[in-house]
Formats: sequence, C-alpha cells, structure tokens
Amino acid sequence: MRALLTALSILALLTAGCLGSDSGTAPGSKTTDKPLGATEAPWWKEGDYFTFEVSRNGEAPRTQKLVTFDNDSKTAHFWLGVADRNLALEHALYDTNPLLGRIHYYHLSPHERGMHAVMYSWPLEDGKTFDGSLFDRNWSMKVKADTVRTPKGSEPGYVVTGTSPDDGASIRYNYVPSVKWFTELEVKSANGKPLLSAKLKESGTDAKGTYHFLRGRDFYKRIQDTASGTREDPVEVGEDVNSLAVKLDLKTSGPLQVQLLDPSGRVQYSGGTASPTGGTVKDAKEIPTPARGTWTLRYVATGSYDGDALVIGLIEYKGTL
Repeated sequence: MRALLTALSILALLTAGCLGSDSGTAPGSKTTDKPLGATEAPWWKEGDYFTFEVSRNGEAPRTQKLVTFDNDSKTAHFWLGVADRNLALEHALYDTNPLLGRIHYYHLSPHERGMHAVMYSWPLEDGKTFDGSLFDRNWSMKVKADTVRTPKGSEPGYVVTGTSPDDGASIRYNYVPSVKWFTELEVKSANGKPLLSAKLKESGTDAKGTYHFLRGRDFYKRIQDTASGTREDPVEVGEDVNSLAVKLDLKTSGPLQVQLLDPSGRVQYSGGTASPTGGTVKDAKEIPTPARGTWTLRYVATGSYDGDALVIGLIEYKGTL
C-alpha cells in the first residue's frame, strides 16, 4: 500500500493547489518511527490516530477518535475514519467533523467538495507567508516558530495565523512535529463569533478495529417556494453508490407528504407532516444498495412549502486494521 514512488515530490508540485517546494523524499521511503521535523510533510502510517474535541458554530464540543485506515502513495492521500459508522453518516449529512475523510499528504488538509485545500506550505519557517484555502475560505497566512501546547506538555513547534479576504474571518492553528499534525485550531468570524474549533486530546499509533468514512454527492437539491398540489421531480442515479440518503428541511403551511420512488415505482422513503397547520419537516434517512436509473421525488401538499430537499449519493470507505 506504500510502494516506493520516486516521483512523488514532482507529483505534489503538479497537484492542483500545491504551493512551495517539497524537500522531502517519497512517502514509501520515509522513516516514520522518528520525528520528521518541520521541513517536509509527514507520512502517516495505518493505525496513526488523532482524538479531537470538535465544536462547530459554538455548539457543545464532541470528541471523536480519527484513525488512518488507509494511506495511498499513488494518489498521495490518507483516509481518516471513525469506528462508529453512524457518526460517519452524520458527518456526510451534516458536516459535523470537517477533519474526517481524505487528507492530502502534501498539505495535510481535508478535501473540500472533492478539491484540495491548503493547510501547510513546506518547509515551515519563522516569518514565512503563504496563501491557502481551508474550510470554505481563502486565507493569507503567516508562520511563527513558537512553543505550543500538546496533551503531553509544551513543545517547540509552529503557529499559523491568517485572515480571510473573503469575509474578514480569522484562523489560528499550529504544527507539532511529534504529533505530525496540529493540536489546536480555531476559526472565528470577523465579529469574533466561533465557527470551528478543534483541540487534540490524544494521538498515537497502532490503532486496531474497523473504521468508516462516507463521502456524499448531491444527486438532487432544491430550494423552492411551491404551492399546493402534487409535484414529481426526477432524480438521476447514474453511478454506483453504496446508498442514498434523503434529507429534508422544509416549512409548510399545511399537510405535506414527501416520497422517494425507485426506478420501478416502489416507495423507498416516505415522510412529511399531517398537521393541518403545517410546521417544520426535518428528517434524514439512508436507503441501502440503490438501483441505478431515474428515481422520483414526489411532493403531495395542501398548502405551500419551501426549504431544502436533498437526495445524496453515498460512497462508503472502510478499513480493518
């Protein structure tokens, strides 16, 4: 799984969004049992793990253990998964933990909508500046050599701070060679509102078990303001996926039924509200092993309704260590 690729450093430079130069050797030749310093991106071994306390938008923090269940030197990526598949599904539907999933080797950053984000630019040096994209924003970043906090005490490392030209948001995180990633990360809006925070509680190697990541793709998405009656929208499932998920967040002034029918016309999902005065319809359900072809999302309403209705195709990745 970690075959020697002598051209990886060239690949890293040619990958979309790559910045700087890679002074490291190919992943397959790295000695991963000793600290790598801050001159090159570290190569994560299967079983390497990071337990983070993550909070989104000021909500109560949740602790999750993220485990490297695969590393692929051909594509220069790692896969971080969780032991509880339900947590992986929740992330695919609600983006609860943006650190879960594919991590690009050179940037040590999660993919965002299938694209490479940029978290680090190697080598890390005091005073270095670079531009990056992370968590749906562009950033102008600066590196400072500093002492950073870790679960085991204070260690020498690097602190990265940045401001987004998009909306004035701020970001601050670090890099610790012994951890091979960051221990603290914080994103705030321009007015100081917390958007994302992640604090490392523990890291280590040789985790065992089965770990999951679910990658979602929108097959159908509509924000609508629709009147009474029956409406049917086609949903094209044109590629192999492990499952489908229906996700609703609708407001209605009267009774509303939402159904998803497979290509043969069988109802695979049914939800909504029977209340004569309507209300809010929030629901999510997974449908396993869907058939390829044209599905139908049907609305039957008495009264108006508007909001979000999504049908998401899910591709599942998992590994057992």
